[in-house]
Amino acid sequence: MCAVNEKIERVVFVGNFLRINTVSTKLLAYAMDFWSKGQLRALFLEHEGYFGAVGAFMELLKSSEEP
Repeated sequence: MCAVNEKIERVVFVGNFLRINTVSTKLLAYAMDFWSKGQLRALFLEHEGYFGAVGAFMELLKSSEEP
């Protein structure tokens, strides 16, 4: 898992699909815990559409600032 290699403790998931699919949310949380041996934690945002758009916008700004 890339997050473990980068020493990241929490992974944030956003997206409309996860809001309406509780099975996927639970499976992702379980898989993150299982495969990282408890080192990683999956977080799911309540207003995922908004935060996904903000993240995409921030990435766009970051890439436009690079030479």
